Amino acid sequence: MPMMNSRMMKRPILATIIALGLASPLSAGTVEGLSAFARNDFAGAFRELLPEAKGGDAEAQIMLAILYAEGKGVRRDAAEAVVWLKQAAKVQPDADYVLGDIYSQDPQLRDDAEAARAYRRAADQGFAPAFSKIGMIYLSGTGVAIDPVEAVVWLSLAAERGAPEVAAALQKARAGLSPEEQRKAQDLFTQRNRR
Repeated sequence: MPMMNSRMMKRPILATIIALGLASPLSAGTVEGLSAFARNDFAGAFRELLPEAKGGDAEAQIMLAILYAEGKGVRRDAAEAVVWLKQAAKVQPDADYVLGDIYSQDPQLRDDAEAARAYRRAADQGFAPAFSKIGMIYLSGTGVAIDPVEAVVWLSLAAERGAPEVAAALQKARAGLSPEEQRKAQDLFTQRNRR
């Protein structure tokens, strides 16, 4: 399979690592795996993370998926990355976010509808980095029907949580809403913002 552009996976890795810092306590093997990853010892990271991932550790599963997706410390295998991410996504919304990135960026697995579903699951679970992704998807209609109300809701949530890069898209989406759609967007925003 062709290699993914390293910039393509940079954001998911950073988002995942940030989320892991806020997630449940990490097992010793996962901590060792993350430490090896940080040292660019990807083979060592793989050795430490694999048993933890097999044991059901979602953070280890996400990091193992990243190693597979990027071919670091192991043969590149995006399909195997998806398997691990689907396991992790049962308990970690950031796994769905990374899964969305793989479906939207990997040339062998590209599936815009699957990417949209994965980002939406992550957003519905409150994973803030997914808010801007799903908002832009609803604005563009990539993998879903164009829905300016949903776009405004998700982009507003993203902007409120410190994503200034969505400002222009949010302004464009709001400008296209009728007064009734604006009220609907505000109601949905209020409901989702309470979660």
